[in-house]
Amino acid sequence: RHFSPANSYPYKTRATFDVRTRPWYNAGIGRPKDVVLLIDKSGSMDGLPMVLMKYTTKLFINQILSDTDYVTAVTVGDTADFLTCLKLLRRATKSVKKMLIKGLDG
Repeated sequence: RHFSPANSYPYKTRATFDVRTRPWYNAGIGRPKDVVLLIDKSGSMDGLPMVLMKYTTKLFINQILSDTDYVTAVTVGDTADFLTCLKLLRRATKSVKKMLIKGLDG
C-alpha cells in the first residue's frame, strides 16, 4: 500500500519509521523545489514565537529540503535583508544547510 504525503499515516506509535520525513523520500516523490524562506524578525516574534519559528525552520531545512532543491532566506523586520551571504538561490547542500542554520542561530 502506498501513502502519499497528502494522506494521513495510519500508524500513530513513535516507533514507526515514517519515510515522509526523510530527504531521500521527498527528493524522489517530486521535482526539485525553489524555496525562499521568509523569516519574520519583528517585535511580535519575541519569546516563544521566535523559538518555535527557529525550530520549525530547522526541521524544514534538515528534513524536507533535498540536495536537488534550491534555497535562500530573507529576514523581515523593520527592513528586509538576506539571512546569510546567500543572495541567490543556492543548491541545498549540507554546507548551505549548515550556513542557513547558523544564520538562524546568530
